[in-house]
Amino acid sequence: MRMILAIITLVFTVPAMADCPPLFLTPTAQNLAPKIIQEIKLERRIEELTRLDLPLPLKGPMLMFSIESKLRAALGITDRGPDGKQLAQAINDQTFVACFPAFVELLALANELFAKAEEDRRQKTLDQEVELTKPRTRLLAAYQMYVRVQKCTSLRDEFGTLIIEPDVQLAKEAVRRAQEQLAPRLDAGVTADEIWQEAIAENLPPQISRQNCQYWLLQLTNQYPPARAIQRP
Repeated sequence: MRMILAIITLVFTVPAMADCPPLFLTPTAQNLAPKIIQEIKLERRIEELTRLDLPLPLKGPMLMFSIESKLRAALGITDRGPDGKQLAQAINDQTFVACFPAFVELLALANELFAKAEEDRRQKTLDQEVELTKPRTRLLAAYQMYVRVQKCTSLRDEFGTLIIEPDVQLAKEAVRRAQEQLAPRLDAGVTADEIWQEAIAENLPPQISRQNCQYWLLQLTNQYPPARAIQRP
């Protein structure tokens, strides 16, 4: 509702229709609005932009560009001609709805959907951040990295040479520390054995490089380093 009110307010704060370029006030131009609105709906352009993982401030201009392109094509307006420059200026100055009030409802709906999609995206990001902190998620990640490091010890390049020989003992000690820290904090009914079975069932990438192996080992040992004894000064 706030989005709709904002659009309606915009209509009354931009120049009146009398200030619009003469070409936009012709019956031909005004009668194009319902047709273009129908095309936008049939093409599901708003839904398409809603699904795109783009910043919210970019979606409105992209929709306006679609509308502008259709108007240009229908009216035979070129980019360099005076009418083309006036149309571009009207859109850049947000005076478009004053010249074509028929688009107010469509733009209000688009803004409402774009805002909802942005809020859903933010909530999804927050949910993912919370999920990453859960003991089960962290223990699964540790198990998966350990399994990958073990796999690296048997991988060979095209010449038959081992691509890396990571210190599996370091990885084993790190994953043991992860289990000691996280297993007691698992939710009721969830066991470390179940999580381990999920980890070993993971499908590894078809191509694993030396850098992959080193990264997994470092991630595991850095996240679960050995406790350092406090030395006497």
